[in-house]
Amino acid sequence: MTASSCCEVRNLVKAFDRTNVLSNVNLTMLSGTFTVLVGASGCGKSTLLRTVSGLESPTSGSIWMGGRDVTALPPKDRDIAMVFQSYALYPHLSVRENLAFGLRLRRTMDAEINIRIAEASAMLGLAELLDRLPRQLSGGQRQRVAMGRAIVRRPHMFLFDEPLSNLDAALRAEVRVDIRKLHDRMGGTTLYVTHDQVEAMTLADTLCLLRGGTIEQIGPPLALFDQPVSRYVAEFLGSPKINCLDGLVVHSPSGSHIAIGKNTLAIPNRYGQLVEQAVTVGLRPHHLVPASFDAPQFGTILVTFYEALGFESYVHGTLEGADDTTVVMRIDPGHRIARGESLAVGIRAEHPLLFDPKTGRSLDARP
Repeated sequence: MTASSCCEVRNLVKAFDRTNVLSNVNLTMLSGTFTVLVGASGCGKSTLLRTVSGLESPTSGSIWMGGRDVTALPPKDRDIAMVFQSYALYPHLSVRENLAFGLRLRRTMDAEINIRIAEASAMLGLAELLDRLPRQLSGGQRQRVAMGRAIVRRPHMFLFDEPLSNLDAALRAEVRVDIRKLHDRMGGTTLYVTHDQVEAMTLADTLCLLRGGTIEQIGPPLALFDQPVSRYVAEFLGSPKINCLDGLVVHSPSGSHIAIGKNTLAIPNRYGQLVEQAVTVGLRPHHLVPASFDAPQFGTILVTFYEALGFESYVHGTLEGADDTTVVMRIDPGHRIARGESLAVGIRAEHPLLFDPKTGRSLDARP
């Protein structure tokens, strides 16, 4: 483990009833960073977090924190604090008493407890709520109390297990900002689990996308978005999700291109050495644009649905001449598109991603 590492997961395997939920997972979290585990339901992200916390024991592999092997240690000896999806507050205790409960179990002096509660409540806007019971609080306030209970511990590491799932959309956005501000202010290390890609992209310093119990890709959020190693990563991140079109690399005396049905797409320079082969072309909705001088017409979309969201709009339609492949395109909200209208579209040539249609892996690594 390096000196800057806060937590390291080594060759972790976790099985339930002979079924591996996690398979040979390796993950290093540097001190002071915010790492987000994201993935579809059942991918193993919560199991990984619970194993790091000590709530689950690994089948094999090890967990290291602060340079020591903590695999066999119980949660209370790992210098961590957890915030769960359920607020897990004591309903008969006031906010102040909920915040103090864990400290009292550790026999912290009253003066120190008061200092820590004052500090946490000031951070989270709870100062006026300290004498209320949990039933007198909103969902967002209860989640802040749960966060405050973790803060007063002053742990080496914070673990969040889908803490915003019980909140409505507006509160999720608000508390999400609070969590990131809290992390930056305290300078701690955070491991956070979510299935929500917006939470994942906006909170993470390091994004770890799991698939079937293994790490599919790990890195800065925008690296996963812009340079996905697989079609799975490309489709998981982004809303609306990426358009994936079946294509064929064609070489001819007049040049090389990708044929998508009757439509042709210039091969981006980084893919110039591809042999004639089937490919899957990945295009984000914002990479499809109305045909223009700097985006020559690639094809025509027959509009089936127009989605006006105020700050942006999306056109849903079928790509003519490509077996009616469905695509989604983002356009300027000033445009008004009618169902049944034909729309000439172009592509920003530098943006298409190519994947192997058999393996789903990105072709960017090819020479």
